Amino acid sequence: FNTAGRPITFDRLTTAGAVRITKEAGGTLLTPLPGGGRFEIRLTVERPPRTVEGPPRTLEVLSESREVLAREPARWVNGAIVIQRDPSVFAYRIVE
Repeated sequence: FNTAGRPITFDRLTTAGAVRITKEAGGTLLTPLPGGGRFEIRLTVERPPRTVEGPPRTLEVLSESREVLAREPARWVNGAIVIQRDPSVFAYRIVE
């Protein structure tokens, strides 16, 4: 347990909370474990080169039934997508 609430790095993921990561067709699903509070999720992913045309990666906010509640551009910080976990959100999907 991370009782101090400090960010811990696991391979490409840095977070102070508990998150399950699942690769899906066309994206990556991040599901925080229930019962946690607010915390930051940082996932290092390959960013498309600037020469590649197309939209930047999108972050979808999902309900428990996987209904898309919101879509927004992914926030990048030092090569990682950064998500501020909201306890009222069931999951997030990074759309590639």
